[in-house]
Amino acid sequence: MSAPLDAGGLPFAPDAGQFVAAAASEAALRGHEYLGTEHLAFALVLPAHPGSAAMLGRLGVDLASVRSDLEATVLRGSAVLAPEAPRPYTSRLKQVFGLAEQYARDLKRPAIGVEHLVLGMLQEGVNIGAQVLGHHGLTLDAVRAHLESSGGDAEPGTPGSSGLANG
Repeated sequence: MSAPLDAGGLPFAPDAGQFVAAAASEAALRGHEYLGTEHLAFALVLPAHPGSAAMLGRLGVDLASVRSDLEATVLRGSAVLAPEAPRPYTSRLKQVFGLAEQYARDLKRPAIGVEHLVLGMLQEGVNIGAQVLGHHGLTLDAVRAHLESSGGDAEPGTPGSSGLANG
């Protein structure tokens, strides 16, 4: 696992903690000794995270195409760290965590959810994850509108989601 599962202030909700752990596994698979936004983007298109994958699908994003573009963009590293070894966060990922925390605080949430991480990644905009997702038509406004129309859950009816519009 990568560092403590919080962004330095608010903790991650269970779904977001699992999401960040999946991103760390993606970093290990690619031989990276750090955790960055590209790893969050890889985790976002994993079938193991049906809420975020379903949200992207409803927004017209082709998950296989995003994954293919990420694989073409993100070079493989040579780190031989164990998958569970701590990996430092990149400065961009720290910015994304800060933005995600602000979304959660603004919406009076006790923890950061996956949806806040996606919003933070897209708002930061310069990171690899946001660039690849943006190339596939995913925008900050589209995600906000989707979350508002679904009552704040990445997937309507998802139990335990920290949500956006229920606040």
